[in-house]
Amino acid sequence: MSEAQTEVEVKKTVIRPNTETMVKTAKGSFHKDDLIGNALAGLNLAQVKMIASVLGLDANKYDHLNAGQQRMNLGNGLRRLSANPEAAEKIVALAGPAQEANAAEAEAVAAEKAAVKEANAAEKAAKPKKEKKAKVSDSAEGEGSLL
Repeated sequence: MSEAQTEVEVKKTVIRPNTETMVKTAKGSFHKDDLIGNALAGLNLAQVKMIASVLGLDANKYDHLNAGQQRMNLGNGLRRLSANPEAAEKIVALAGPAQEANAAEAEAVAAEKAAVKEANAAEKAAKPKKEKKAKVSDSAEGEGSLL
């Protein structure tokens, strides 16, 4: 190679978020440990869209993005609105019942799974166990063979 064609070594930058100032959710993701982050924790996209539309944000603005990006952008928009104390109180008031509904639904699902597991265990215990049959030897030694 000539001097003009020397290779330039590109160093990649790795950006790691500061997770020390964040809260880890039950599913393993993180959110900011602030009023809005805690209020929206555990809410699905539809619930966040509802809160955003009530507060005047265009909830469909980010429909071209995936669900996680939509929720993140709507959360950031709500975070901007929360500079107004009245808006922050309204966000928390709207998010509270949604979080309670999600918690009740999760509890019902867990109870249903436990009931199914218990029913399966009872059904398994009620079935008679199969007895193992003794193997019969095919040899003619025990039947009076002549030698």
